[in-house]
Amino acid sequence: MFITATELLEMAVAAYGFLSRPTLAKALGYGAHREADAARRRQLWDLQREGCLQRAKRAGEIGWCVTLAGRRRLAELRNSPRLRSRPWDGRWRLVMFDFPEISRKQRDAFRWWLRVERLGQLQKSVWVTPFPLSAELERFLKEAAERDWILLFESPEKGPVSDPEIAQRAWPLDDLVADYGKYLAEFGDRLTVVERCRATALELARWRAEETVAYEDLLQHDPFLPKRLLPAGFPGTAADQLHDRFVKAAARALATPNP
Repeated sequence: MFITATELLEMAVAAYGFLSRPTLAKALGYGAHREADAARRRQLWDLQREGCLQRAKRAGEIGWCVTLAGRRRLAELRNSPRLRSRPWDGRWRLVMFDFPEISRKQRDAFRWWLRVERLGQLQKSVWVTPFPLSAELERFLKEAAERDWILLFESPEKGPVSDPEIAQRAWPLDDLVADYGKYLAEFGDRLTVVERCRATALELARWRAEETVAYEDLLQHDPFLPKRLLPAGFPGTAADQLHDRFVKAAARALATPNP
């Protein structure tokens, strides 16, 4: 099966970041010599070499197909609730930076990048994550270390602050709990209507679209931290379950004629 344009773009963006951040490396002073077209070609060949893409021919045209390994990677790189089950080695990764005042643009771009990578802001210029950094970010940090603007540390928590307290300081978890609660309340009520087939086709389509947007927005802001770092009763898994039920119920209701 040929890869769709959306999947190809998403995979290249998520795996290497250049297409989604074409000006980031330049803003930070790296990679300015690379042309976008050449970078895209390298990304495709790298993905093929790693077994995520393979060349294929259809209707006389040569294109790309996503392999099983590629689809697995794509699922992992998306806002996947499966990220909740990632194992944690108990170590924290700290990124510290001190850009010169004249490099304010580079500093802001770097902070944006760290948010995209789901790091939490422990202090103004100290960001943390319990998981290994992406290959792209690690490569950049190694290059940036030459300028003495950025430092990377890896260490277990030694106190006096506990691991959950670090998480609370670095991410707005209380706000996220509240947002998940609003989602569960609103779409839990709608789910009851959908499961009883008491909504019109127009309502079903609209609710399904609104539910998807709301759920994806939550996943976008969720750092997917290990359970031991989260507040008790964190509602992320409950939201995942509601989303699955909503999708299935909406599909059944749309397939069933409404009397």
